[in-house]
Amino acid sequence: MAPIYLTFIASLLLASSTFCEQLCLEGCKCEDHPSEKLGPHLMIDCSNLGSSSVPRDLNKFQNYGRPMHLKLSKNIIARVSKADFPENLPIIALDFNQNRGVMITDDAFMNIKGLRYLGLNDISMPFTDTMKYLKGMTKLRYLYLNKNYQFGEGLVPVSLFSGLELKLKDLSLHDCYLKGIENGALANVVITGSLDIGANQLDHIPEEVKTLKNLTKLDVSQNSIKSIPSNTFEGMSKLRTLSLSNNYINGQSFKTDSFNGLKLKELRLEKSELNTIPSAALSSLSSLKILKLNNSPIKTIPKHSFNGSYCLEVLDLTNVLVEIENTHLDGLESCLQKLYLNNMQIREIPKFFKDFKVLNYVSLSGNSISEIKMDDLVGTTITELDLTENPLHRIEKGSFEEFPHAISLIISDTRLSNLSFVRDYEYGTIKTIKLGNVLPMCDCELAFAEYRVLEIHGNCNFNNTKNVAISTDEFMSVTSHCWPDGKMPQKKDVWAVVGDNSAGTFSTSILSYFCVFLFFKVLNIV
Repeated sequence: MAPIYLTFIASLLLASSTFCEQLCLEGCKCEDHPSEKLGPHLMIDCSNLGSSSVPRDLNKFQNYGRPMHLKLSKNIIARVSKADFPENLPIIALDFNQNRGVMITDDAFMNIKGLRYLGLNDISMPFTDTMKYLKGMTKLRYLYLNKNYQFGEGLVPVSLFSGLELKLKDLSLHDCYLKGIENGALANVVITGSLDIGANQLDHIPEEVKTLKNLTKLDVSQNSIKSIPSNTFEGMSKLRTLSLSNNYINGQSFKTDSFNGLKLKELRLEKSELNTIPSAALSSLSSLKILKLNNSPIKTIPKHSFNGSYCLEVLDLTNVLVEIENTHLDGLESCLQKLYLNNMQIREIPKFFKDFKVLNYVSLSGNSISEIKMDDLVGTTITELDLTENPLHRIEKGSFEEFPHAISLIISDTRLSNLSFVRDYEYGTIKTIKLGNVLPMCDCELAFAEYRVLEIHGNCNFNNTKNVAISTDEFMSVTSHCWPDGKMPQKKDVWAVVGDNSAGTFSTSILSYFCVFLFFKVLNIV
């Protein structure tokens, strides 16, 4: 009975796919599309067809039972009006991106009041006139106006959203040559999620931003901001993520109360002109968990630099100009979980990793580490270590012994020629290995190593004739001669007992089949 039912389901899926193709608009592509923002829906992609108008046969989708996303980007549509959209179309998302010069009439969207997402990027839209076509669009949540260059004064005027009473989740004005936002310009807009005004020509944080009391994320990266005055974000108590990256911010840019009133969880200051840690300004951010300072010319990290009222979980110091020492990270021993120390000329695994109680991920890519010594990692809590682009050629025997947890290794672009080191350890000591551009031979040494880990991500060289993906049926086939009976023994189910409760079996595919079996069992089909 089960095979018949599975065949029936496969037939239904095939019929559904065929139905979508038959229903689709001429020249367009239709497919089911999952979306975190919009949920599952039918994507109708009519982009880049050279169309001069909205498709005329949309009426076939009237009263269609599923939400739809209509993409009309990269065409030459000159005019959009109410007549283009018949009534009862379930369109929830609409893209007119890169239809430069398109004119949208005031009543254009009257028949698609369920619209939740509107993309008007790069349509040569001046911000001088009110967007009257958004009047009454009470369900609109995502509005994207990127790359509409505002030459001249470069302002977001009061008139743009006047009288619209928009209640958005995200508003994006990225890369519009903006120099400012007029006071009152956002008075008719409520934003409960993100405002992106990055990649503009702002030399200060616009005062009007303070009116967005419900904003949770603000991106002002890639501007020309040089200072963050006192109380810049006063009243924005719901803001959780702030990106000030890629601005002209240095150690003198902050006041001690620059972040007064904020409850930030994430602060991004990468690609700035900071030469030290702005400890005084950060000290009041008691909720701060993620701090990104990478690619900044930081030359000094004074002791207790991170000893504020916060306790960081993620810290990125990639490509800073200081030799990292244990005293630099004082105060973070009990909370730091992820640490990025890439491209810092580090020659050996830092000893201070042992001081951290919950540090599970460390990235040391692009450094000068040539070997992992026996005592480098013992006593740490690290479960994933990235050593990409290091001259790593040796892993000393015993380096992973007595680990209370499984560890995953990323060794792409290193000098390791084989994985024989894996055989020194019990099942479950090393969970996964990501090889990237490391290409070992498809030999028995590799087969025995693969048997001792959950999965190896990467390829091996088979007889200099082709590359074979490791941890696949093909790999097992080309290495079958390595085993007495011509078949690799079943891997032991050890992953749940070495600290990773998310993996209870050696094969996710088998787990999937088991779940399907249970599903049919509930339906009394098998």
